Amino acid sequence: MRKKRLAWVMCCVMLLMFMQGCQSDDKQQENSEGTQSETEKTGEEVSHDSLTLLAISYEGDVYTQTLFKGVEARCEELGINYDAIGYLPDDGEQATARSLEDALAKEVDMVVIDSQHPAAAMGVLPQLFEQGVKVVSISDPIDMEGMTAHIGGDYAKRMVAGSTPMFEHLGEGKNTLIITGPEEFEACRQIAEGYEQAAEEYGIEVLDVVCTSGTGDTTTNVTEDAITRFGLDGIDSICAWAPSITTAIASVLENAGAKPGDILLCSQGGFEIERDLLEKGWLYSVSTQLPFAMGEKAVDCALEGVKTDEVFGTIDFIGEAATIDNYKTLDYDWLE
Repeated sequence: MRKKRLAWVMCCVMLLMFMQGCQSDDKQQENSEGTQSETEKTGEEVSHDSLTLLAISYEGDVYTQTLFKGVEARCEELGINYDAIGYLPDDGEQATARSLEDALAKEVDMVVIDSQHPAAAMGVLPQLFEQGVKVVSISDPIDMEGMTAHIGGDYAKRMVAGSTPMFEHLGEGKNTLIITGPEEFEACRQIAEGYEQAAEEYGIEVLDVVCTSGTGDTTTNVTEDAITRFGLDGIDSICAWAPSITTAIASVLENAGAKPGDILLCSQGGFEIERDLLEKGWLYSVSTQLPFAMGEKAVDCALEGVKTDEVFGTIDFIGEAATIDNYKTLDYDWLE
């Protein structure tokens, strides 16, 4: 009797173990299927050559061209299909909207955009987000929910970095003139704010903040006007918003009889024309941007957004400031 009872108990135990084993196999299969589903969801298996990235930027600007050379090179390296739309700055607001509408029609997977007219972009972007398009702004920010990333960071921080060496050299009690770009552009306002912030920190008086259209002609006019108002001896330094107008400022100063070093200049960007100004002694310091690397990073963020839906926020790109003292030692392409 005891033997029969023991045999019956053993059969129950074996049956229970068999049932648990089946459940474990089913769970493992479910986990495997779940993992596979998640892989499909995150797009890790997506072939790069099935993806298309559309670059939208204005034409005729060396800095912007370098940004999108980085975008194009990274797409080529990764095997992503690359398309581009360029527009002229004077047609920027309407062209921004049209370019994004083209992106809708083209049914692209990713967009990298540099536009000084974010409001125009915001009118179309929600439709791209609905299509699942990953959008990255570069250089000029588009602050809107749904964006995958902004590459470039805060202009004000860059201006602080670029002007600090010059203001430290000048010392407390000196002055500066800030010449920025079109006042309707948020980037130009940030540039002026950054210069003002650094000036206040180092006890530098701001003589005036002057806006230009961004062209050499208007820069020449406002610089000549400043010399008339303050005199060459009444200006210790000038903070410029872009490489092109820095060249125009130096030309005006030279024509007015100033010599390199009489009035210190600082700028932002990082291009051959600024290297020339450093070598000649007109430019004291420049906040160095890394446009090619920024372009590459924009593609990386957009691609990761396609794969994982990750949102990166703002990614700063601020290199060490190049100065009249250190520019020969820095490892930047534009200084070679």
